[in-house]
Amino acid sequence: MGFAFDQTPVNDTDRTARLPDNNRLWLSFGGQYKLSKDGTLDFGYAHLFIKDASINQANPTPPPGNGQLVGTYKGSVDILGVQFAYRF
Repeated sequence: MGFAFDQTPVNDTDRTARLPDNNRLWLSFGGQYKLSKDGTLDFGYAHLFIKDASINQANPTPPPGNGQLVGTYKGSVDILGVQFAYRF
């Protein structure tokens, strides 16, 4: 079980539509179930809460002033992992 804060490497000035990243909080847990003497089933789950990211970017391609991208990105992530292990 765990909790983490993951700070984005993207600042507000450099945020683009291709990389709308922002700070996130991780909440995760996992476990193991012993199926037999030699076999185990492992699982893990994580949910990422991503802070809303705003963007206000001028069109970088010529001619300048040919549009503006303004908005807010919302996001979250669910990660699920399952593994079977057998000892022989």
